[in-house]
Amino acid sequence: MPEVESRVVGGTALSVDSGQRAMNRVLAEMAPGRGPTAVIASNDLIALGALRALRDHGLRCPDDVSVVGFNDIEFAQDFTPPLTTVRVPMHDMGTEAARTLLEIISSGQREREALRLPVSLIVRGSTGAAAD
Repeated sequence: MPEVESRVVGGTALSVDSGQRAMNRVLAEMAPGRGPTAVIASNDLIALGALRALRDHGLRCPDDVSVVGFNDIEFAQDFTPPLTTVRVPMHDMGTEAARTLLEIISSGQREREALRLPVSLIVRGSTGAAAD
């Protein structure tokens, strides 16, 4: 099995421009032919920025690099290619946050508890098998 390298790249904002700048940095630092095979972005806007940078560098998604976002924003399916993303239950998150806040206000204190809500992987055209 080939060696797998992973790395976390920080950005300045959760925006398209920040994603594009971060992806440009990654591509500039990589040796020719040694670029990433996949990118997992912390939100869909950063993923869109990564897609733009890949395109600017002549790379094709998903043929050369797969891209995955997070949030499943309303227009993620309209990206080129349509974005594979993780859908989070935003309405449920808001409901639980409001419920927790009301409990804190009512009781004056609240113990911390972990709450897990289900997420879904929405597979679209921005992911595929890694190139050899």
